[in-house]
Amino acid sequence: MVVLAHPRSGSNSLVEILDRHPQVSIVNEPFNENFASWDASNPDYVARLGNGELFEGLLDELFAAFTGLKELSYQIDDAALAALVGRPEVKVVALRRRNVLQTAVSQVVAERTGLWKTWDAERDLADYYRGHPALDVAEVASRMEWTCGETARVDAAVAGLGPDRLMSVDYEDLYESSPGDARAVMSDLWSFLDLEPVNDAAVDHFLSESVRQARPSTYGQIPNLAEVEAALGNDTTGHLPAWTVRS
Repeated sequence: MVVLAHPRSGSNSLVEILDRHPQVSIVNEPFNENFASWDASNPDYVARLGNGELFEGLLDELFAAFTGLKELSYQIDDAALAALVGRPEVKVVALRRRNVLQTAVSQVVAERTGLWKTWDAERDLADYYRGHPALDVAEVASRMEWTCGETARVDAAVAGLGPDRLMSVDYEDLYESSPGDARAVMSDLWSFLDLEPVNDAAVDHFLSESVRQARPSTYGQIPNLAEVEAALGNDTTGHLPAWTVRS
């Protein structure tokens, strides 16, 4: 399987969920430029590509060792993206977030704090956001445009795949719906992957609010979210939650 996503779409949580299945092993972002630095045993696939190795040969190596991989679309070019989704044995899960404004804010904030996953926090979560500077509205707008571009790239790459090869999943349906609705999405996903469902406390945990970074004690400390909402919030690309906006 391949999980294709853009940053801040909930892909790390989904990898944690899928990895709970005994028949699943997922390598997380092998073509991230920092992959080799995350663990001493990680090969430097980006360097190997730069040295002339073929992308498809590296995919053969990865799929020999893992049942799946997660990749953020910006980490591979159009030719590699086409090669990845074009492998007939691969099932593609296309994960995205409909609320592009929240996505862009989340990306900018994560870059500022250096915290991408709540479970990596080494101190109280609120401490990472204390004294956070105001967001640059133009920067957030640029990230929104960039995210839409990456979503369009994935859409173009998977356009020819049928329902047996492609399942699209939205962040909001997994992480912002009722527990019952979220479990229904996961049930459909397990079925798409031809796997028996995993229903345990770990799955519920990664679907819950407890793993989200945006909350009143964190993003609520950012001083100008009302300005960001006034400038960029709309019904097409999304609004910021009411609790994040303070005047």
